Amino acid sequence: MKSRAFLGMGMLLALSLFVTTFVTAAPRYIEVVNHTTKQCMYMYAGDECENCSPPEGWEILSNGIRDHHFEDCPSGYSRPETIGSGSIAPGICVPIKDAFCCSTQHTGARDGDCSDVVINQTEKLCAFVEDIDNCPLLPAGWTKYVWLCPSGYEWVDEGIECLDAESSDVVENTSDSSGSAGLIGAILVALFLVVLVALLGTRWKRRSNCR
Repeated sequence: MKSRAFLGMGMLLALSLFVTTFVTAAPRYIEVVNHTTKQCMYMYAGDECENCSPPEGWEILSNGIRDHHFEDCPSGYSRPETIGSGSIAPGICVPIKDAFCCSTQHTGARDGDCSDVVINQTEKLCAFVEDIDNCPLLPAGWTKYVWLCPSGYEWVDEGIECLDAESSDVVENTSDSSGSAGLIGAILVALFLVVLVALLGTRWKRRSNCR
């Protein structure tokens, strides 16, 4: 009896988790209107990982909530009966730059704005930078990452600051100085060998003349 009870509780818990995940990931639809074409339609409004706004010519009805049966749709405007093909206005969607939406376990329909994600594989950390395209140099151990934050990694809440351009210049100048020093050293060694050979040649001539 106890084993059956535990099994029943486990199945109920799994079902509740499945329903919660499904509801969280379900897309949101709102009611919009176009006064030029005299249409009322549904529009996908995004989810926890993206925000969507009406395209040009469309605006959100005052209630802005799905399944109000277009109570605020003006008289004489066409309106769909259900959500389906031809009843959804194309929204303009923008992904959200958020740690949850850039993690492998997110439940959004699409990924968030993850273009600025960087990771530290040694410390197993993920973070955002302000703008990866204008980041001259990342701190030691950090690299750009083109995928979602891997499972098991933790997020750095405050993000990562890029090093400025001067830090990059210092590294480059140090490399150039080392190369110049090596070249000067090689030239000095060559000059020393030339002088040494010349001195030895002079001594050899003097000994030959003495004979």
